[in-house]
Amino acid sequence: MSDQPQLGVESYGVENWLSKATPGDPRVDVRVRTDLGHVNVRGEADNLSFLAAIETVTGVSLPLTPNTYQMGEGDLRALWLGPSEWLLMAPSHRIDGMVSELRTGLHDAFAAINDLSGGMVTLEVSGPESIDLLSKGCTLDFHPLSFTAGQCAQSGFAKANVLITKLSNEPRYSISVRRTFADYVLTWMTARAGSDGLAITSV
Repeated sequence: MSDQPQLGVESYGVENWLSKATPGDPRVDVRVRTDLGHVNVRGEADNLSFLAAIETVTGVSLPLTPNTYQMGEGDLRALWLGPSEWLLMAPSHRIDGMVSELRTGLHDAFAAINDLSGGMVTLEVSGPESIDLLSKGCTLDFHPLSFTAGQCAQSGFAKANVLITKLSNEPRYSISVRRTFADYVLTWMTARAGSDGLAITSV
């Protein structure tokens, strides 16, 4: 029998999960970042004008080292996805203006800007048993010396494709996943953490 949670009539939409906080002292905390937007950026990493235009608009430079990210002001993040692809994460209220400015600034460059905010969800996972929980669903090595703050990686998590980011030296991570799989991931986490082990809140 498959060890994956069975989704169906008992499955919850992401919004309904926000009222399922566990009382007591949970060992894992999951925050649904409803306040973040996501923008996919494609361009030439060796094009200095392209890189400069991104930094001028966002205030953060695109990371050129594989599987790393850069932090900007106001919870802005630029994450490396590939040699010519990045993900920008920023507060939702900044997304429309950012996308418009990027498209204007890059109108004559070989680049593509796509707002993915409606199709992605980011979950922040922390707590003393967060590494144990994440390791049950992902083959990444979460040891603090192997996966450190400033790193990110695309991987599978409980059979869902995700982008995992190490946010600090503490056991604190973010998982960005397609919105259609977010309910599944939350269901899986809840089943693996146990009835008193996980709390779900929103920002």
